[in-house]
Amino acid sequence: MCSLFKVLAVANLLRLRGYEDQYWSTPISFTAADVVVNSPVAAASTSMTMTPNQMADAALRFSDNTAGNLLLRELGGPATITQFAQALGARRTRLDRIEPELNEGLPGDVRDTTTAEDMVAIMEALLIDGDAGQLARSRLQDLMLRNTTSGTRARAGLSEPFELADKTGAGNYGIVNDAGVLWQGQRQTIAMCILTRTEVASAPNNNDVIADATRLIVSEFAV
Repeated sequence: MCSLFKVLAVANLLRLRGYEDQYWSTPISFTAADVVVNSPVAAASTSMTMTPNQMADAALRFSDNTAGNLLLRELGGPATITQFAQALGARRTRLDRIEPELNEGLPGDVRDTTTAEDMVAIMEALLIDGDAGQLARSRLQDLMLRNTTSGTRARAGLSEPFELADKTGAGNYGIVNDAGVLWQGQRQTIAMCILTRTEVASAPNNNDVIADATRLIVSEFAV
């Protein structure tokens, strides 16, 4: 699953505390030991604090790993993601570890995994149907429509008038993921998920395959 879990983390926190305005604007401290790899926002912090609003923005728009871990801390740990996914009807999605260990991707290891079918159902539930509430749906759409990590992945396979709210992920064994929702004006809304991997631990992350797969998805719905 890699960083796709961050959608579930933000959605779950919005479901639980979305209307507590003071909570979302209150700084929460973290330490240098909490800062892990691929954390462009948290690593640049001079105050060593982030509000939940900042955590959500950093996790979804910049895939900040420290922000993802801090969100998990607020929720009570990785198991809460598994429980939330099950509540949304996703039976083969689970989170067991935190960043960056959750990106290990060992072949045959069921920890920290999902399926394309589960993730499509999750994106539909959260971003289209509003199963975590309308506030969560609106906030997720706003953040994910402004995602900055998809320029060489799904967004590279799109042209106007498509709009995409998505989340990317990457890990060992060449894992590259992208999942979200596509809009094309008043036409059918498309929930999509592309998961890729190899059996070689050192394989490069190939973003082009995500862009190519997105083009194929779009072509199927363009007729």
